[in-house]
Amino acid sequence: ASVTRFAVVTTLTVTDPDQLRRGCAAMRNLHASARLVMHPAYGQQAAAFSFGLGLGVLACDHVTLPKVLTE
Repeated sequence: ASVTRFAVVTTLTVTDPDQLRRGCAAMRNLHASARLVMHPAYGQQAAAFSFGLGLGVLACDHVTLPKVLTE
């Protein structure tokens, strides 16, 4: 058996804070049942949303790493 790494971008659009709480809980449950690890994009919502549009914008092309990790 082989193991392949892949990424899935999911987005959630709501109109009020109560929907946001319920929607986030639903997303966490769905990710857990699919055995996916979810990493919320706190402070990076615009960039993360553009990755989910399917327009060929790749997250790996827009990642910045601290200098200590790239040396």
